[in-house]
Amino acid sequence: MKKAALLFGIDNYKRKPLSVCSNNVFDLQKVLGRNGDVDNTLNFECLYFPSKWNQQLTKDFILEKTNQFFSKDLDFALVYFAGHGSRIEGKGYFVPWGASEIDKDHVAERKEAFISFEAITEIVNNSSIKRIVVILDCCYSGDFSDIGINMETGMRYSQIREGVSILLASDEWETSLALKENSLFTGLLLDGLNGEAANVLGEVSVSSLYSYVDQLLGSFDQQPEFKTNTEERIILRKVQPRASMDDLKRLPKIFKSLDHQFELDPTFEFSSVPPLPTPIDENVEVFQVLQRLVKGSLVIPTPPREHMYFAAIESGTCELTSLGKFYWKMARKNKI
Repeated sequence: MKKAALLFGIDNYKRKPLSVCSNNVFDLQKVLGRNGDVDNTLNFECLYFPSKWNQQLTKDFILEKTNQFFSKDLDFALVYFAGHGSRIEGKGYFVPWGASEIDKDHVAERKEAFISFEAITEIVNNSSIKRIVVILDCCYSGDFSDIGINMETGMRYSQIREGVSILLASDEWETSLALKENSLFTGLLLDGLNGEAANVLGEVSVSSLYSYVDQLLGSFDQQPEFKTNTEERIILRKVQPRASMDDLKRLPKIFKSLDHQFELDPTFEFSSVPPLPTPIDENVEVFQVLQRLVKGSLVIPTPPREHMYFAAIESGTCELTSLGKFYWKMARKNKI
């Protein structure tokens, strides 16, 4: 699959300069460029433009690069913008370099100098690339792709073509927060891409990444948004899995039912010595699988113990967690 990412980060505004957008871009290209799996496999080919490299990221430059990018022969494209955002007459705009100094009362001049979210939406919708992810880390980014308000319900609605997903740092009325090294939103994106938003198999999808960010931003005065028009599960990055496919497939073989409490004894622990019973090779192998499943939050010792070792030595039991029950069902139905 041909995958590429286009990343823009603008700090060097003449009015109200920022400090983390270039860092956002540097850090994202490092994470997106390769997966976090055992072999550190290639992921996205990254084309990135941080203003820290003295880039003058003007409107013409950004639109030219964006148009060129979405004309490429790709299977999967990701585009990221970080910088100032603005609202003019109820519509959202991204502020390029050289435009921040225009006074607010010069409305027509600002609209001409800024990059409207509508313009970016049009480029995205007109692209032939099958899978597209757009990420905006700027104030008022929730306006992106909105085309109007339903007069009957008062709800905003958007128009994005099939195959497009959008992650936005804030809703249409909110500003976005910055920390020391990264913006709050992109910092959480990085954590999620590095594994915090991964499923048991080590896959970080667009939807799981949004869920992770949304949960953690709940305590801040910033509400991210997620818009999508795809039935396909879009994987952004792979990291080392918490459990192997082979281990997951063994769940129904070890646990005969969802509520089965699997009985343990000292023969499952390879290090047990007299007067404890001698370890049995078959049991030791099963116990190693169970220990890996415990690390993946799929199995827990019962009653709770600090380590599975004590569950075996003290002849305890173990059982499936809610997550373990889900994958037990999947394995039972040959879905994995």
